[in-house]
Amino acid sequence: MSSAPGATTPTGQKEPLLQGRYRITRILGSGGMGDVFLADDLRLSRQVAIKSIKREFCKMDEVRKRIERECVMHAQLGAHPNIIALFDRIDDNGQIHLVMEYVDGVTLKDVIDRARNGELYLTWRESTSIACQVLEALARMHGGVHVEAHSAGSRPSGVINPKAVRFMAELGYDLAAHGSKSLDEIAGIDFDAVITMGCGDSCPWVPAKRREDWALPDPKHMDDEAYRAVRDDIAARVRRLLAELGVPA
Repeated sequence: MSSAPGATTPTGQKEPLLQGRYRITRILGSGGMGDVFLADDLRLSRQVAIKSIKREFCKMDEVRKRIERECVMHAQLGAHPNIIALFDRIDDNGQIHLVMEYVDGVTLKDVIDRARNGELYLTWRESTSIACQVLEALARMHGGVHVEAHSAGSRPSGVINPKAVRFMAELGYDLAAHGSKSLDEIAGIDFDAVITMGCGDSCPWVPAKRREDWALPDPKHMDDEAYRAVRDDIAARVRRLLAELGVPA
C-alpha cells in the first residue's frame, strides 16, 4: 500500500494530512486487511488509531459492502465502555480508512515473547477462559441492548487474555475493559441460557432455562488464522443462539 497520509516521504517532504486533520505519527501494527497507525487529530487535540485497508481489498465490492455493514453496526451499538469507539470512515483516493479510539496497552507480540522466554504461562483454565471471554464480547456485540452477557469461571485468573483482546479488537470491540469474574459474582441472576466450554456434566451448575455445551478446540497454541476461525465459529453460534432466543437482530 502507499505510505500513510501525513508520513514523511523519502525526500523528507510531508505528505498531505488525511482529511486535513489527521497526522500519522507511527505504525501500530499490520494484519491481513491492512495497517493500523497512531495519528494526531489536529482538530480535537487527541490521539486516534487509523486502520488503513489495503488498496487491493478496497477495489472489491463485497469487501467494501462488508466494511460498510460493520461500520453501521458499530455506530448502532452507540457509546459503551467495552467497545472501541469508531469516529469516522474515510474514503481517500480509493482507500478506506477507519478512524477509531486509541487504547494504549501491551501488544500480543510482547505476551508471546514473554511466554517463549518462560516469563509467562497460561494454564488450561486460562486457555478455556479465552473462548468464554470472546463469547461474552460477541453476545454483547450481536445482542446489543437486548442482551446481558457474562463470562465467569470457578477459578478465574483475574486477567483478560491478551490474545482474546487482540482478536476482538479486530472487530472493534475492546475486551480489555472486561473483568475476569467468578461464578459467585453472577449468583442469583436469572439466565435464559448458559453456555459451557467442553466440560459437559462436570461443569459447575448454574441455573438457566437452557443449557448448551460447546466443545470448541483449545485456542491456546493456535496461529492467527486458526484463532480467527474459532472466533468466527463462536460468532456464528452466538447469532444462532440469539435468534433462537428471539433476540432482535
